[in-house]
Amino acid sequence: MKDLLREAPNIRLLLILLLVVVFPAVAPAKTPIDARIEDYEGRTISSVELVVEDNPNDRNAPDFLSLLKVAANTQFSAVRVRDSLQALFDSGRVGNARVEVVEQGAKGAGPVLVRFVVKRQVQIGDVRIELGPVTGTPISVDELRARLNFVQPGTRLSQQVILRNADEIQVYLRDRGYFNATVEPQEQVGPRGIRATVTYRVTPGEQARVEAFNIDVTGFDASAVRSTLTLQQSVLFTRDALGEDVNKIRDAFDANLAL
Repeated sequence: MKDLLREAPNIRLLLILLLVVVFPAVAPAKTPIDARIEDYEGRTISSVELVVEDNPNDRNAPDFLSLLKVAANTQFSAVRVRDSLQALFDSGRVGNARVEVVEQGAKGAGPVLVRFVVKRQVQIGDVRIELGPVTGTPISVDELRARLNFVQPGTRLSQQVILRNADEIQVYLRDRGYFNATVEPQEQVGPRGIRATVTYRVTPGEQARVEAFNIDVTGFDASAVRSTLTLQQSVLFTRDALGEDVNKIRDAFDANLAL
């Protein structure tokens, strides 16, 4: 047996040539150490099979077979085998795959069976947001959903995608003043192992309030602008309000310089 490893992002590309020799008992079987991909080059392919791992009844799925670059009654080619594996991964529907080559005739000369064994890639089927009680500035599920990036039905399920979008929701909540908010992502894979529902459970917690807003600029009397600010003591904090108040202070400072 010979392992050929090829790395791709978040994908482990595994090509295994599994030699199963069908000979009379007196014929010595080739050992795994002796097995080389070159041994099969140019041999006639008797048949091509595709098996879905963990689901033996799901064989020769047309959507996968159409991607293969090898076919029965053609010559075995290592390049075409690799191209077939790459096409399977590029489809976004395969998370893992391997190839098994089985000799079916005279040793070193007979036809071979080529079997692709794939494990379906779980994809995101639905995204849900469960929002807990909001006691401060209103927040809607649609607002939170708008913060999600690349979490659409059909997207490849990965912890990186799930956690990155949980962080996006948390950043948005902090901008709204919910510094103690928690976001707990959970995924539930369907019975066929193909689609998953991703749920973000969001608990905003208590919104922060302004304890003090100090303005200390040398040569600038802030008393006139202070009363116009939104973020007064004990008012609910948001970064939008802070940005607006900073602009008011900046405009008042520029006007003071112009005098």
